Amino acid sequence: MSKPPKKKSLPALVSDDSLPLLLPAPAAALGAGLWLCAVAAAYAQKGLFFAARDWGEVAATLAAAPATMGWPFLKTAVLAGLTWVGAAGWGCALRRRLIGTSSPCVECFTVNSALGLGSLSLALLAAAGAGFYTPSALRWLWGAGVLGGGVLCWLAWHQSSDEAPVRPVVRGGPLVWAAVALIALAAAGNFLAALSPEIFYDSLVYHLALPQLYLLRGGMTATPENIYSGLPQGVQMLYGLALALSGEDLAAFLHALFGLMTAVGLYAGLKRMAGPRAGALGAVLFYLCPLVVYASWACGVDLASAFYITAALGVLTGAVGEAPERAAGRSRMAGLLVGFAAGTKFNVLPTAGALVLGHAWLERRMGRGLRGPVLMSLAAGAAVAPWLLKNAVLYANPFYPFLHGTFGALRPADWPAFLAAAGSRDLKAAFTTSGGFWEFLTLPFRATMGTWPLGDWPGPVFAALAPAALAVRWDRGGRAGWTLTAGVAGLGFLSWWLASSLVR
Repeated sequence: MSKPPKKKSLPALVSDDSLPLLLPAPAAALGAGLWLCAVAAAYAQKGLFFAARDWGEVAATLAAAPATMGWPFLKTAVLAGLTWVGAAGWGCALRRRLIGTSSPCVECFTVNSALGLGSLSLALLAAAGAGFYTPSALRWLWGAGVLGGGVLCWLAWHQSSDEAPVRPVVRGGPLVWAAVALIALAAAGNFLAALSPEIFYDSLVYHLALPQLYLLRGGMTATPENIYSGLPQGVQMLYGLALALSGEDLAAFLHALFGLMTAVGLYAGLKRMAGPRAGALGAVLFYLCPLVVYASWACGVDLASAFYITAALGVLTGAVGEAPERAAGRSRMAGLLVGFAAGTKFNVLPTAGALVLGHAWLERRMGRGLRGPVLMSLAAGAAVAPWLLKNAVLYANPFYPFLHGTFGALRPADWPAFLAAAGSRDLKAAFTTSGGFWEFLTLPFRATMGTWPLGDWPGPVFAALAPAALAVRWDRGGRAGWTLTAGVAGLGFLSWWLASSLVR
């Protein structure tokens, strides 16, 4: 029988008063103008100018795209969308299993997607370990997964109307729509660029090369000659599925989707905590960084790392509710998400640890003790353990290529070159020499507005808009959530600053 129709109360419309001016309007306008002039002058010294003709070139490219790339774009977009929705359906089922609810919302969809994609990656790892990592097997797995996930998505939407709370609809006004337009324009360019042939070194050496090798061999085998094969491959397993279905274009589309959905998750989370204008600012700050734009064109892993961390932060700050009886399930869910993030690259471990510490702080404030953080740590360990087990079986070293002097007999051929290519920082030089300390101290400025080479760089949009974050009302969504967000961001930044000279 179909569900009887129920009368729903209409959500109230309220205005958004976030991003209030901390200064009188004339002073704020003067300060903003002077700051923008300073940013423009800094980039003019680098030979970069904000020219109107650039917008004309972008418009011409987008106008010509349908005739030249229409069918490949449509085909790849459909495959990527089906993969994402299917994964979200299974993630929704896992979420319901953990906390007993699957109420629909934009932020909840990002959490469901993260749970589903992380679980799919581990399922593909199991298939590779069992010798079933072949194109035909993965196509069958994809078809069944998309069909089942689609049904689960529909059921979750159909059955959850009673669980969805009625919340006021906050109108953000033209600022939010302007941000949406900018993000949509950037996304169109990013997905078009994702169809171009792959030239990213990391992709050609291991992000795509390793899953392609596993497909040829029908499973995962030891490849110690490729030093990167010991790193976690949470995203590479998904790329193998993409290669089996279509090719590198689908793999690049998936990575671009990770970036776009991170922006969506940031908008939804910040909107919940501080209103739609703050959400729009956060999404624009993230998605319009050249760093994120460039990453969207290639088969990397960094945008997936950001996506999982964003989903975990959303869970801890209340994206899936804050009912005390569901605290244990939320802890496990957040643990799985930070574990999936660490399964993309070891560099994420400090940020994952910061989230666990932040959860411990939140639980202590609520008088719940350490049960939640322990459950979160155990779930994170369970999500990371398969990658360590894979290394232990293939290389007799769970952390290969790291700790090669402690575990196993395998030694990387050129360990110093590996560290140099990764941009590892020489902390001794940074803190014992004046030149090294100055280089360390000025890195954030040089990478943003200074003499940084135009490879991976945050760019002018981030520099121009970042001061606007000072105008956000920090008390609207509760100070605890903002403190956790700021603490995780700060510790994540510090872990990069201390460990690497590469901007990622």
